[in-house]
Order: sequence, then C-alpha cells, then structure tokens
Amino acid sequence: MQIRELVHFSKERCFNGAVQTEWFYDKDRVENVAGSYVFHGPRYFGVSEKDLDLGGHRLIDTASFALNIAQKLESEHPANSFVMTIAGYGAGKSHLAVSLAALFSADTKLSSIVESNIALADKDIAEKIAAANKKKNLVIVLNGMNNFNLDAEVLKCVRLALAQNGMDDSVLKGLTKSYDIAKQFVEKTFAMCQAQFESSAIKHGINFKGTRLKGFILETIESQNDTLEIVNEVYTEITGDAISWDRGLSAGDILSELSQKLCGPNKPFNKVLVLFDEFGRYIEYAAVNPAVAGEAALQQIFEAVQTANGGIIFVGFVQSELDAYLARIEKTSNIIRYVGRYKASENLFLSSNFETILANLLQKVDEKAFDRL
Repeated sequence: MQIRELVHFSKERCFNGAVQTEWFYDKDRVENVAGSYVFHGPRYFGVSEKDLDLGGHRLIDTASFALNIAQKLESEHPANSFVMTIAGYGAGKSHLAVSLAALFSADTKLSSIVESNIALADKDIAEKIAAANKKKNLVIVLNGMNNFNLDAEVLKCVRLALAQNGMDDSVLKGLTKSYDIAKQFVEKTFAMCQAQFESSAIKHGINFKGTRLKGFILETIESQNDTLEIVNEVYTEITGDAISWDRGLSAGDILSELSQKLCGPNKPFNKVLVLFDEFGRYIEYAAVNPAVAGEAALQQIFEAVQTANGGIIFVGFVQSELDAYLARIEKTSNIIRYVGRYKASENLFLSSNFETILANLLQKVDEKAFDRL
C-alpha cells in the first residue's frame, strides 16, 4: 500500500501570507480567510504540557477552544465571560480570530464553512458546536497592532459589524454626549464670541441678544435642532471642527448599549462577542501613549462585560500571560490597574504550532487502513 492511498495533502486549505483580523469586515476576503483556517482536535497535539510552563492553566486544541466559546455564547450565565487565549508568535491567532468571528456571526454560510473545517479535525466537537451555535451574535473584532484610541476603534468596528448585518448606528444615538459638549462650549465662550452667536441665531430666525440668547440656547439645546446648529456653526468657526453626535462615546457604554438594546429574547442577536487580537500589543502601546490610546477604555470594557452578566463575551489573544506584559510597564502606570482586572480571565494555552497544522492538513483517505497501522 502506498502513502497516497492512506492520506492526501489538503492544498486547498493552505492560506498564503499573514492574516489581519480586520479582514473579517472585508466581504471580498472573509470567506477565503475563514475557510482556510486549519483546526486541530484533541488527538493531534504538536505541543504538550511538558513543552510549556502553563502556570496551572489549561492546554487546549483549537477545536475544543471553539467549543468553549460556543458554550459560553449558548449559556445564559457562563461561569466566566472573559477568556485570555495564549499562544506564541506565528501560531495563527489572527487567522483563528477571523475564523471564530465567522463561525459565531449571523452569516449562516460562513458559520457552515467553519463548522465543516472543524469537523475535519473532530466530528464530535463539530456536532456539539453546531448544536450550541443556533443563534446569531454581534461579533466585534479588534486588531491591537493598529495604534488606535480604543474608544474610537470600538465605535468604528461596531459600525462595521452593524453594517454587516444590514443595520445602521442609530441604536447608539441615545448615548450622545454632544449636548453636554455644546453646553460647556456656550458657557465658556459666549462672552467672548457673543457676536458670532447672535449672527448665527439670526440666520435661524432667532433675534434674542446677549444673556437672553445665552439662556435660550442652554434651555433649548436638547429640544430644538436649530439651537444645536447655532452652537455648531460657532463651534466650527472657532475650532475648525464640528460637534458630532458620536463624540465622547466610551467603549464600555457602546458595548453595554448594544447588549441591552440588540441582544436577548425577541431581539436581533443572542450576545455580543468581542475578539481582541494582539491584546498584549495594545497594552504595550497604551502604556507608552495612555492619553492617545484611551487606556481607561480597558476598565470601561471590563465593567461593561461584567455588568452584562453573560450578555457580552470577551476573548483576548496574547503571546504570553498578562503578568509578562505588566512586568515591562512602569509601576506607576494606570494601565497596570486596568489590565490587572483581566487576570481573572479563563486562561487557555493553544496547543497549535506548525507541526500541528501540518498534521491536520494531511487528510485520511482510508480511515480503516490508517487505523490498522
């Protein structure tokens, strides 16, 4: 008997090049990326517990890992809504994140493709995932390699996720801080910019002057569109920018609003799933650039997940345990306190490496003959 009669190499599942997690939002790429990830089951481990210092944490294959997330999404109140996924550089974490996003998204075609790939690694696990993965979730994918402000990035990715599902961002408009910003601007600048306020008011048919105009603006800014436009015209003239409704929204408030308004019985989605790739890289960036990175958003996100009581699942992907990242940060940094909360996550070490992937690219042709070897 020849080797080709026992196994064949699955060339169609080879993906050429590194994967960026934001490709989940790219309709021209996501199917190819998600469909090419090579899962492995508990029978094929390229890494064993003796190869790693697990620190008491669990070593897990990628198929079982997908099942773990599926069960958290299915459970009304999972034991832990936080998962920290640990695997070294080049282990395929970003590719896995896109594949998981596709699996648990509202796109049944993508889910089916990924479930089929898992079945190639372990049929029993794939069947359990399919049984648990009956409801669609709103999946938010973040890439920590992009030097971003976390509040702004969450808002951007939420809009992309909503658009994927044929929805706009109107669900978030109840969170707007624009009125507070406008009121503060009027309070601080009216005396200095009275002429501009009066000129803008006249354009909108309002002929009040001085303190009467100021009082009118502050009283009606939330109830009359013209009043906000008056303030915005002066604000733009002075600052070169405009007061948009989404200014000042926090990542935590956004996730909480999505969970409350869009998830649950008789609502569009089951839960919110946040997949934060290169979470450790973002921690390092935020430690050096706390104001720009919006480091406080880490605490807000943690509190949103905690308060949601199982309605939001957070999965972070890191190259080492969080303590290793914190050890490289100045002890006076606020981010140590923020990240410290995530240490209570369920920590899972992925057993994936090149040998594991290669073993799972070899598909059995004759199961019975193979088992006789």
